[in-house]
Amino acid sequence: MARILRRLPFGSRTIEFRDEIIRTRLDQIIVWVSIDSPRSPSWNPVNPRFPAILDSGNSHILLMTRQQAIVWTGFNPEYFEQQKTIRLGNLLIPQRRANLWLHPNRFGQRDEFSTLPPFLLNCPNGIVICEDDNPQAPRLPLLGLRALVQNRLILTIDGGRKHVHLRTAFPWWWPFE
Repeated sequence: MARILRRLPFGSRTIEFRDEIIRTRLDQIIVWVSIDSPRSPSWNPVNPRFPAILDSGNSHILLMTRQQAIVWTGFNPEYFEQQKTIRLGNLLIPQRRANLWLHPNRFGQRDEFSTLPPFLLNCPNGIVICEDDNPQAPRLPLLGLRALVQNRLILTIDGGRKHVHLRTAFPWWWPFE
């Protein structure tokens, strides 16, 4: 079992990112991710982390805009190989093959990171990068429920304490679950 998010707090209305203050809604769960080419065998620390909203209502692995991809990750969306297309609103959008890394937080901190390496999320269908003017375009990148389901992750939300835990499942032989 690997613990990825440990007592990650939520409820803050702002994120500091690249000398910019980004406003969020009160109860959005902010996680930090990075993307890279699927040809990269391991996480490259040069690739920047960027904030994403953990959104269980989003049925994609990661949904972000073209501008976010270019400015926040340094990658042009065309760098990522196109897979199939999906419908987003009334438009067909390509899914792009990419490695997606979820960065473990420091226990009890949202914007500070653990010394553990990031967790590679299996995303066989790729990520979705839509045009900025798409009516379905998110204001911030969205890490969707499919990322958790396809990686068999266990999400626990403590609404009273306003914190989140995310971990891998116990191995099949684990007797204490």
